[in-house]
Amino acid sequence: MAESKESSRKREKTVVDQDPSCSNLISLFDDFFIDDSKKVGEKRGRVKADANVDKLPKEIRPPSQWFSVFNARKPMKQRFHSNVSDGRLSHHIEKGFSDKLRISCVSCCSNLWVLIMDAGTDYTDQVYNLSPSFLPKKWIYEQWAKKFYITSLAGSKKGSSIVVMSKGTPYTTQRYKVSRSFPKEWINKKREQGFHVTSMGTAGIRWCIVMSCNAGFSDQLVELDFLYPSEGIQKRLDNGCRITATAATLNQSALILSIPSNKPGDETQETLHTLKFPSANVREKWSKNLYLAQLCYGRILSRSPLPSEFS
Repeated sequence: MAESKESSRKREKTVVDQDPSCSNLISLFDDFFIDDSKKVGEKRGRVKADANVDKLPKEIRPPSQWFSVFNARKPMKQRFHSNVSDGRLSHHIEKGFSDKLRISCVSCCSNLWVLIMDAGTDYTDQVYNLSPSFLPKKWIYEQWAKKFYITSLAGSKKGSSIVVMSKGTPYTTQRYKVSRSFPKEWINKKREQGFHVTSMGTAGIRWCIVMSCNAGFSDQLVELDFLYPSEGIQKRLDNGCRITATAATLNQSALILSIPSNKPGDETQETLHTLKFPSANVREKWSKNLYLAQLCYGRILSRSPLPSEFS
């Protein structure tokens, strides 16, 4: 039976404006793709059972989790909404626009959306499309013609999507690929043409990878089915890499690690994985001037009990 509007609103979680208180890298990128699922026993002391995780009984398979990335920023307003239905999404976005906020990230768990808006994006204009398809190709091409570029996207379990496109990015050209498997060959081809991965999203088992020219990265690496926490990822973070995109299905996860062309003033970046959307954790991070930058929901292989984090 359809859920009433009143019941739906009770489930929806919202936080309004918050004003928190005030090497050598070449060796790290020898392999562009690091597929942990194919390196069992060779890296990070992984147990061999991880390679056959899909063959395990359902009750002991790794649970789907939220994987969140926080960046250090100067104090700014950030707002999040979780468990948002299709019918309420536009209301929250338009309210944010009227408060001079921009969408910095979108995500989805099952068929309910997560919306992150803040005042630190530098975007000069923004449009969005909630579509029953994954993705709305015609609309995207129309926005490209107007010099809008994809800055965030997410897909739902039923196959719908939200695409956010913005002006004020450094991008000069952009392409995307929708595939039923992670499109390694396409990414490698575009990488040779000067593109870097700038956004990712999933819907069911389908992936969408967005790549852009003039993205502000000097190099980039893709980690597939990463184990969390990961000594390999931590090593790259310690050597100047930044997590710049993440996405997951119920069967696979991907993480993009990039070397910025220009180093940020504060390179602090923290990650977190939780079974539930990390509302309390987000508020706690705000007090340290750490703001939610990336998040995804899906299969994240863990080596430690929840909750866990490394910075």
